[in-house]
Amino acid sequence: MYHYTQTLEMRGIKRQLFLDYFLALGGNLTSSEHIQGPNWKIHLGAEQAINLGSIRLPVVHITFEADEEAVLHMVQAFRFRFLSAGG
Repeated sequence: MYHYTQTLEMRGIKRQLFLDYFLALGGNLTSSEHIQGPNWKIHLGAEQAINLGSIRLPVVHITFEADEEAVLHMVQAFRFRFLSAGG
């Protein structure tokens, strides 16, 4: 059914915020790491951490699965939603 996948590594944002986002889009949690939507599927990896100097950041790998057009649209909307800048 799904012909296209794209994986992102997201740093600095807690896993729970991603989970809440995908559930708000109409997804259903099918396991601790999988969310099934109407025409898409998400693999939401476990939250890990990396150190950048003295800063410890959460890291989450997210894989989008759907047809190519849907994945590209979802990734664009996702990146816009989680766009942040320091300051």
